[in-house]
Amino acid sequence: MIQLDTAYSLIVPTTVEDEPGNPAGAILPTLYRNGSASGVTVTPTNIGTGVYRLDFTTLGLGDGWARTDRLEMYLYAYFGSGSTNPRHELVWDSGPEPDAVMRGTDAAALATDLATVAGYVDTEIGELQSDLAAVKATTDQMVFSTPNQLDVQVITVAPNGITAAGIAASALDGKGNWSTHDAAAVRADMEANGTKLDHLWETTEDDAGTRRFTGNALAQAPTGAGLADGDIDDIANAVVTGVTAVKPRIKDSVAGTYRLIAGDTWNQQFEVAAPAADRIVVAVKEALTDSDDDAVILIDNASGLLRLNKADASVNAADGTVTSDASTITVSLESDRTIEVPPARYYLIVKTLDVGADKTWEYEAVLNVYQAGVRDVSAG
Repeated sequence: MIQLDTAYSLIVPTTVEDEPGNPAGAILPTLYRNGSASGVTVTPTNIGTGVYRLDFTTLGLGDGWARTDRLEMYLYAYFGSGSTNPRHELVWDSGPEPDAVMRGTDAAALATDLATVAGYVDTEIGELQSDLAAVKATTDQMVFSTPNQLDVQVITVAPNGITAAGIAASALDGKGNWSTHDAAAVRADMEANGTKLDHLWETTEDDAGTRRFTGNALAQAPTGAGLADGDIDDIANAVVTGVTAVKPRIKDSVAGTYRLIAGDTWNQQFEVAAPAADRIVVAVKEALTDSDDDAVILIDNASGLLRLNKADASVNAADGTVTSDASTITVSLESDRTIEVPPARYYLIVKTLDVGADKTWEYEAVLNVYQAGVRDVSAG
């Protein structure tokens, strides 16, 4: 069976061109269909001694052809000057007996023809292998440390080109309309064309290579009425909660924030799980590294008030007390003494000491001292 509307290429050996007197180009292939000339154009190409490639295209059903048609290819050659008696040879048959499509019964001639075809194929394969080897030699130079990503190290750049270090000054010459502005020129253009940027630039000045705001720009800060007398007291009075009602739970790893109002008696209770000790000390300091002698307030459970504003206060020892039970430490300081404490933010330290004055436990927090006159809003 044959394929319709299909291009065929046949490679066939022949001896007709070897006839004496046969002029070059006198080979005439003819395609027969069911015993008659088909009229289809067959193009012969000589690809070796005694070997031709014959190219043709079959017609379709609309042309009256059928897949069961039988096709035969003959080669005709006119030899001898003015001869009209062609020699012809059947070189291909699409019929069901392909073994019969042999050129005669000359086995030696057939072997020769097959060797010629094999040589032609070997030549083409050899050229293809050579081309593939050249391609492989190039691709073998490529490095793919990451799949589908070519390593940058294998790329070489011509002089004045683009490299990993940057773009050479002349790399973009003739490569399009690239800007040649330097940084100063770009800045000048931005200043000339940007209104908001221009106003911002005018508020600064150069200070040994560093931009800073001018004194005039800083002097133009927004103005307002500010806080009136007593506003601070009102604010503090609104945010400060009751003093004596607070019993915070102290934990060694959690810092708290407490308050004292100058001129009010300070009573602060701490629910603690402190270890038993010979001495319990409550200190208020400007810095955690200050010594007890530099404490703003220093009270212990044995001697009462010891220091006030970094000075000896033992004459008023009874004005300060530290007491404790199994779960609570309470510190107290009379109003006559709290009035002397300057309003500020201090560190509050509660610690226990053994007989040898070695610290066995300590808690650190923050104490805010407010000025006299601030009252708890909950107290009316």
